[in-house]
Amino acid sequence: LGFDEVTASSLLKVDIEGNVVDAGNSSGLLFRQGYVIHSAVHNAREDAECVWHCHHPDVVAVSMLESGVLPLSQEALFVYDYMSYHPFEGSATDVDERERIVQSLGQANKVLMMDNHGPLTVGSSIEEAFRYMHYICRACEYQVKAMSMSGGETEKMRIPNDDCVEKMLERVKQSNQQGYDVQSLMFQRMVRKMEAIYGTDNIYC
Repeated sequence: LGFDEVTASSLLKVDIEGNVVDAGNSSGLLFRQGYVIHSAVHNAREDAECVWHCHHPDVVAVSMLESGVLPLSQEALFVYDYMSYHPFEGSATDVDERERIVQSLGQANKVLMMDNHGPLTVGSSIEEAFRYMHYICRACEYQVKAMSMSGGETEKMRIPNDDCVEKMLERVKQSNQQGYDVQSLMFQRMVRKMEAIYGTDNIYC
């Protein structure tokens, strides 16, 4: 199935060992790469209620750069202090890689940039994981455009200085402690958008 063809009943439910416990409508097989990546984090992080991974073209492109994510935008700074990197090991089908993925992610980070592969986000809820994924995707979209316009030369880009970055990171921490449930509002907005595009009858079936 294509991603736009997936419905609620076509989802698989698996245990931590990769055994299918609910095959849904049996429209597809277990995607092993997805199992290896997600099970690694679910097994190691008690706060990992949701682990989100995608292959957004701009994030994958940035994951191929030695510089990684640059602190160019507000979105980049939102994830900057909660992000780590994992070296490329291939197609992520080796169960042994799970331990190394966990080590790279750490016990507190929310975003893992998998080199030459793409982003992974962790949340204590679906909404939180979505929020971090939204920000890392938007940050990389901006970065790819900026690097394209500057010919990849960082000296032609307005990269905030260290003092500015530190001040912004402090503001991010303060905003995260205010208790305003931005992530739920963001996620609900996206749900409404998807329902309007695809129709509820084509999603919840």
